[in-house]
Amino acid sequence: MKKHAFLIGAYQNPEYLEHLVSSLKGKRSLIYIHINSQYLSSFQSFIQKYQKDDSMKIIHTRKIKWGGVDFLYSITDLMSLALQNKECVYFHMLTGQDILLRPLSEFYDFFDRHEQEEFIEHGPDIINERCQEFLVGFNRSRFYHLFDYLDFRGNKYHRLIEKIFVKSQQLMGIRRKWPFPNYYKGLTWFSLTRGAVEEITSFIKNNRKIVEYTFAPDEVIFQSILINSQKKYKIINNNLRFIQWDEKEVCGSPDVLTEKHFQDIIKSDCFFARKIEPYRSKELINLIQEHIISKQ
Repeated sequence: MKKHAFLIGAYQNPEYLEHLVSSLKGKRSLIYIHINSQYLSSFQSFIQKYQKDDSMKIIHTRKIKWGGVDFLYSITDLMSLALQNKECVYFHMLTGQDILLRPLSEFYDFFDRHEQEEFIEHGPDIINERCQEFLVGFNRSRFYHLFDYLDFRGNKYHRLIEKIFVKSQQLMGIRRKWPFPNYYKGLTWFSLTRGAVEEITSFIKNNRKIVEYTFAPDEVIFQSILINSQKKYKIINNNLRFIQWDEKEVCGSPDVLTEKHFQDIIKSDCFFARKIEPYRSKELINLIQEHIISKQ
């Protein structure tokens, strides 16, 4: 039987994670969860509840810092684990703050009809785009960064250290090598075929220097590998995720979704939405559940 591997990265709200897991369970679903080891103590009850569930595997191999490489490695850890099951044909990357928007039967049917397509978002080639901001564009990978060692978001001195570190490389003419003739940025969340996931894991395993000491490599490396592959994947520039962005900062973050987003969500072609916060999104969660039931 052709099965779907749901890969989930989690670090908070274990109670809501149970809701998400419950919505994904089905005869063609297998669930693989990575819990940020930094927050493992909050998930002990969750782990105990599901440790004997044959349709789910839970790992906590990485301590993830914002912007660092360990988030990417947590994803490839999940990919490698799911690839061990030969029945998995599609791999869907989610967070513990996502919500399923349609019945699973509709989900399965959609990907049966699009079984050779890769759903992953990407922007234009920006390898020659000039950027002043040190975290924007090709500067993410052109220079060395220290996100695996710094608390960039929580410590203003760490932010200053990172900025000075990159500026010094600019002044000294230090530039890293990039293996592709182009540079594509997009979101981490995807729905990819087995062949695409196999190529991604193999490439990253053999080219770790490319992604280490960069900024948020999970937002560029998947796109760059697949677009430049000799296998000529059929890439659909749509990740089927509904996300609203807060663009107040250089590196925006997703807004918490509430009931005010409901009409836009159900009018979209998306299968998932993020980001969900159990208290603030409570009414939206109820509306989506009622919507799914009405379609079954």
